[in-house]
Amino acid sequence: MRTWKPALILIAGIALSACGSDPTATPRPPSATTGQDATTGGQATGFGSIAGQATAERMIVRDADLELAFDNVAEAAEQVEDVVESHGGRVQSTRVTGDGNSARGTVVARVPSASFGAAVDDIKGLARRVESEETSSDDVTDEYVDLDAQVRNLQVTEAQLQTIMERASSISDVLNVQRELTKVRDEIERFQGRMQLLSQTAAESLITVALFPASIERPIVDDSWSFARTLRFAIRGLLEALQVVVNVGTWVVVLSPIWGPIAALAWLAGRKGWLGGPRPGAYGTKAPSPPTPPAPPPSTDV
Repeated sequence: MRTWKPALILIAGIALSACGSDPTATPRPPSATTGQDATTGGQATGFGSIAGQATAERMIVRDADLELAFDNVAEAAEQVEDVVESHGGRVQSTRVTGDGNSARGTVVARVPSASFGAAVDDIKGLARRVESEETSSDDVTDEYVDLDAQVRNLQVTEAQLQTIMERASSISDVLNVQRELTKVRDEIERFQGRMQLLSQTAAESLITVALFPASIERPIVDDSWSFARTLRFAIRGLLEALQVVVNVGTWVVVLSPIWGPIAALAWLAGRKGWLGGPRPGAYGTKAPSPPTPPAPPPSTDV
């Protein structure tokens, strides 16, 4: 069997392992040349063009969470849907529960990224009161560019493996090449799926709107809080702590025939100095105090 075939398989395996880094490290604009044939050997040039486009047009994933107060929650939900559709967006879900002061609603929608700011402003303009607003953005351009480069490298590896497959003359060579081809194609599909997800999330921004009546203020304390429930939790925690103490005490008493003699022997050894420590009085007794000089005789001088 010719020796160049295993060598090419080994080279292809090394190229595959070099391309198998984490795809979540850091994306690229969808307008970049992802679909160009990477088997022509123009890998470096293609990556450079992608990097240039990524610098000119960043891929930003934007989200907004709004909490708004309305006079009529049900009508407000329909108005929010109209605003989303007027900006070319689409409503993913709408949910309204209760009526009057108990009415609550949630609208989840996606709008084109170019209309994100205008759509958020128009939705807030419908509300009687804006309770909270939170927006976030995530630049995924670098991740997209990295994924595209890895896909191109894998496509080059795939072309090389296909060439080896055509020249393989033994069943073992065919099986080895087929196994490597399967790994490469799985990696390509995984990276391309991630790239497609990044493109979609960057093209459409997510807006989540929570609606509630304007006739009531938001409570200082959460409605779900209950003193009785908190008290039950505290008592339950106390009982569980007592159970732990009782369980530990029971184990100590039951195992006392084992650890008791060992502890007594260790105490006795320490007292007697059997373990090499100083025995009581090993440093000598206290030196006697010097005798008290006798008092001088009383003077007889007159």
